[in-house]
Amino acid sequence: MGTLENVIRVVLFLGLAAVGSPAFAASIFCIQVVGGFPSEGSPVTLKQKGVGVVASTTIDEEGEYRFDVAAGTYKIVIKNVSVDGPTTVEGSLQVPEGTFSAGNPVKLKNVDTKAVRRTTTSDGNYTFAGVESGTYKIVIKNVVVP
Repeated sequence: MGTLENVIRVVLFLGLAAVGSPAFAASIFCIQVVGGFPSEGSPVTLKQKGVGVVASTTIDEEGEYRFDVAAGTYKIVIKNVSVDGPTTVEGSLQVPEGTFSAGNPVKLKNVDTKAVRRTTTSDGNYTFAGVESGTYKIVIKNVVVP
């Protein structure tokens, strides 16, 4: 019988913006769990093509972060994700209507060894199995807020 792996689960939701917030089309927020515990303090950056960084924050004590955003196409960068391997890093990306976003390139980079693994969301979900111990950066591109 194999050993039970830790799992890092990153769930990104594009929720409808709060009522009365006409400047924002949606909110991007996350629940990130590392081995069952939030990854508090990890920096998260939201970038927009042609604009650059539009917002940055850190993951809070609940393992969450939030950006209120206008319509557009974004890139989400989550840094300093600590992994005690072997680990599976997985996630999903949902759009406001509750359906999953497909076709988003996802990159997992070990900041120490510079090793990069890439995948693309086919059904809104992505998985990196067998991730070794280290500190990682997760980059999700082409996040469309309608």
